[in-house]
Amino acid sequence: MKGLLKKDFQIIVSNWPVLLAIGLCGCAIAVYIRIPDMLLCFVALLLSYQGVATIMNDQSSGWWPWAMSLPVRRKRIVYEKYIFCLLLGAIGTLLAIILYAIVSRLTGVEFSSESFQINMYILLIFIGLGLSSGILFCFYKKETAPLSMFIAVLIPLAVILAIIKLNNDPLDMFRTIGLCSMGAYFVIMALSPDIIYHWIDKN
Repeated sequence: MKGLLKKDFQIIVSNWPVLLAIGLCGCAIAVYIRIPDMLLCFVALLLSYQGVATIMNDQSSGWWPWAMSLPVRRKRIVYEKYIFCLLLGAIGTLLAIILYAIVSRLTGVEFSSESFQINMYILLIFIGLGLSSGILFCFYKKETAPLSMFIAVLIPLAVILAIIKLNNDPLDMFRTIGLCSMGAYFVIMALSPDIIYHWIDKN
């Protein structure tokens, strides 16, 4: 699995100029509109969703079918993607908190514990419900892989909008759904190999 993780990290590193440019644009916007909180989700999701992009890269390059012939358990090939996305999410979260502190200082915006918590729970919802679904459906077919990114965004976005609409004080609901979403991430991760290889055998 270390070799698979190294391969995917190299793919991300090769795209660093694009990621850096997008990250700098996000920071500039946060400074301009004086909302440093946006960086908490933006930076972490920018990195973690690159994990789905590596699956699309595997599909387009022909790596994915060939990978099944490697001397690695088939389940580990799938698990690696979920673990990789979690690692990217953790790195992105740490980087986001650092940038949030810097931009807050530059703009003079005071720290808000409630806003910080809500953004962290929103991040968990995107990772737990969106990213896990995106990874799963990206494996379905090469032709439908790009749609997985829309799935990864639309599912958590619908949940978040529902929480905002139905709750005047959404912090507790965000906390509950965020933590449950991460539980769902690991459930989907555990079930994914059987689902994915069923699709492969069927096709």
